[in-house]
Amino acid sequence: MIAKTIQRRTPWLWVLPCMVLTLVACQPKPPSEDPYILAAANGERARQANLRAHKYLDAWLAQRNRRSGLLPRSIHGMPESNRWSVADCAADNFPYLVLTAFFLDQDRYENDLLPMLEAERRLCGRDGSVIPESFCFSGYSICEVRPNAGRVIFEASEYARDGLLTIVEWMGRPHGLADDRPHGQPHGQPNAQPNSQPPDPWRDRLVEIVDATWEGANIATDFGHVVSLDREVNGELLQVLNRLYWLTGQDKYLEWSIRLGDLYLLAEFHPSRHERQVRLRDHGGEIVAGLAELYATLAHVRPRKLDSYRDPMHDLLDDILDQGRNEYGMFYDEFDTQDDDHSTQIVDTWGYLLSAYSMVHGVDGTRRYRKAEQKLLKNLPRYVAHRWETPSRWAPADPEMGTADGYADAIESALMFVDRADSPEFVAWIDSEIDRMWSVQKDDGMVEGWYGDGNFARTTLMYAQWKSMGVIARPWRQDLAVGAVQRDDWLYLSVSADSTWEGTLYFDAPRHRTTMSMPEDWLRINRRPEWFTVDPDSMYGVWDADLGHLMLGHKLIAGIPMSAGKDGREVRRAVRKNRLVPAHNDR
Repeated sequence: MIAKTIQRRTPWLWVLPCMVLTLVACQPKPPSEDPYILAAANGERARQANLRAHKYLDAWLAQRNRRSGLLPRSIHGMPESNRWSVADCAADNFPYLVLTAFFLDQDRYENDLLPMLEAERRLCGRDGSVIPESFCFSGYSICEVRPNAGRVIFEASEYARDGLLTIVEWMGRPHGLADDRPHGQPHGQPNAQPNSQPPDPWRDRLVEIVDATWEGANIATDFGHVVSLDREVNGELLQVLNRLYWLTGQDKYLEWSIRLGDLYLLAEFHPSRHERQVRLRDHGGEIVAGLAELYATLAHVRPRKLDSYRDPMHDLLDDILDQGRNEYGMFYDEFDTQDDDHSTQIVDTWGYLLSAYSMVHGVDGTRRYRKAEQKLLKNLPRYVAHRWETPSRWAPADPEMGTADGYADAIESALMFVDRADSPEFVAWIDSEIDRMWSVQKDDGMVEGWYGDGNFARTTLMYAQWKSMGVIARPWRQDLAVGAVQRDDWLYLSVSADSTWEGTLYFDAPRHRTTMSMPEDWLRINRRPEWFTVDPDSMYGVWDADLGHLMLGHKLIAGIPMSAGKDGREVRRAVRKNRLVPAHNDR
C-alpha cells in the first residue's frame, strides 16, 4: 500500500513501479545495536525533560501579578517581586514560558502567554512609545519617573535578542506552511517579500522595537549614527540586525549592522586591541558573536566589504585564543591584554564564543579555529560537577553546585555542538550534567525562583528535542514518550504511552532556510538546533514494520496522525529520504 501525495497534472504513473521497488529494496535494516531500543530510552529521557519544563510553566504562571498579568523578577520578596523587568523577565523568563507552552500546552499558549505579550505592549510603553520599559506592580506604572536613555536601549536590546528573536527562531513557520517563499526566489537569499509571510505577533513586536530603537539613533560616529557605544548592547544588536536582514530582506538592517561592524573592526573600538580588559563571561562575549554573524553574512552578500574586516576579525579571535583560554581550551571569564593576567573562573556560555570561531572558520577555513573547537569539545568531559557560577543570592539548593543557570548555559553550549563532538563521553557528560541541573527543581516545579529559571527551561526543552531528533507530538501528555535515533540517513522513532494516545507527529523543517531565509545554519546564540530535518519538496519513505509509505516532506512537517499506547503497545517508525524517486516540486 502506498500513500500518494500527488497532483493530478504530474505524470507519476511511470514512477510508481520504481516507488514500490525502492520501498522494498530500502527497508530499514537495523544495525547490531537495535536503534529502536535506544530510541525508546531517549523517549523516556525526553518525557522526563518535557514533564520538568511543564512543571516550570505551571509554577511560574501561578506567580503572575493578578492585575497586570505580568511576571515578577523573582519570588523572593521586594523589590524584585514587584517588578516586571524588560531586561530580565521579558528577555530571560518570558520567552521560555512561551516556548514551553507552544510545544507542550497549546491552551496555555493561547490563553496565558499571548495575552501576556499584549499586556507587555500595552503597559510598558512610555507616552505611546513601542519601546518597552520596566513596569512596577505597586504603582501600576512604569518604574522610572524619568527615562534613562541608556537603560532603555539596553533593555530593548536584551528583549529583542534573548526574548523575541529566540521565539521567532524556535517556533518556525506555523505548521503546514513549510515554506512561503515567492516562486522563483532562491533559498538562502534574504526574504524579498516580508509582507507575504503569515501574521506573527512575535516577529511584528521584534521589528517594531528594533525599528523604533534605530530611528532614534543619536550617537554620531564616522560611519553614521548608532544607538549605543556599549559593547554588550551592540553585540546583541549585531545579532538581531543580521538575522532581521535575512528574515525580512530589508537592506536597512544590514546597513545598521555594518555601521557597528565598522565601529569595532575599522575604528578605535576594537574589542581586544583597544581595550585592556576583555570580558568574555555571559554578556561580555556578545560582541564577539555579533561580529562573527556579520562576518558570515557579508561572505554571502558583500564579499568586498568582508575583505576589510578579515584581519581585524582574525586579530580579535586570535587574541582570545592566545590569552583567554586555559590548558584545556576553555575560555576564562576575562583577561588583561597587556600583562597576560586572567581570571581563574571559566565561562559557562562557552558555546556562544565557540560559535564565532565556527562561523569564521566556515568562511575562511582557518584551521586554528577548527582545532580550538576540537580541543574544547574533547576536554569538556573533564568538567563533571563543575561549579560554573558562584553561588548567588538566589540561594540554590546545593551551594557547591553554584547555580542551575550556570549549568543551563554550559549544557546549552554542549547541545549546540553535540553533532560535532563525535564522542560517547561528550554525550554522557550532557546526560549526567542535566541530571545535576534538574536536581535543583522543587516538587512544585519552581527552580531557583528568579528570572534565570527561564534558562533552565530553555536547556531542558533543547535536551528533550535532541532526544526526539526534533520530532514534536501534539497534544502532549505526561505519560507520552517520543524518542528517536538517527543512523546515517535513517531516523528510527519510538512512541509510547501508558494508555491510548491519539494525536499528531510533526517533523522538523530546515528552519534556518524556511523561517529565517539564511543560506547556512550557523551555530549562533539562541539557536534551536536542527536535528533531523525534512525538506518540504523531497519524497520520504515511512515504514511501519514491513509496510512502506511514500509522502512528500511538507506532509511530514504539517503533521501525520499517530496513535500509541493501546494495550501498552509501543509504535515504531523508520523514515528516510527517498533518493531514487524524483522530487515533486509543483505542489
